[in-house]
Amino acid sequence: MYRAAASRIRSLIENYTATRILLAASGVEHEELLSIAEPLLSDLRSVPREVPKSVYNGGDYRYQGDSGDGRTHFALAFELPGGWHKEKDAMASTVLQMLLGGGGSFSAGGPGKGMSSRLCKS
Repeated sequence: MYRAAASRIRSLIENYTATRILLAASGVEHEELLSIAEPLLSDLRSVPREVPKSVYNGGDYRYQGDSGDGRTHFALAFELPGGWHKEKDAMASTVLQMLLGGGGSFSAGGPGKGMSSRLCKS
């Protein structure tokens, strides 16, 4: 029991570092938030992030069938090397996604955002 608790505490200490914490508040003055947060968070150690090596998972899947509604469904996916660690590339991919009318049903802006695109209409 104690070993499990110690392991869990060690894991918390290793994972809750300054680079992994975001403090957000609403309805409070900025200076007041700083006066509360700084004493509590100022001694957190700053640890460089580990960026995992990307693994190629290439391939394709094709299915030709009759959807019954006369529409064509198409999906394109590709790996973004470095992910959001290479923000310029990630931003370009995000802009392309939005230009094509993409947008998850639960993306910023609420359910259905992006569904008004011509790509999503029959």
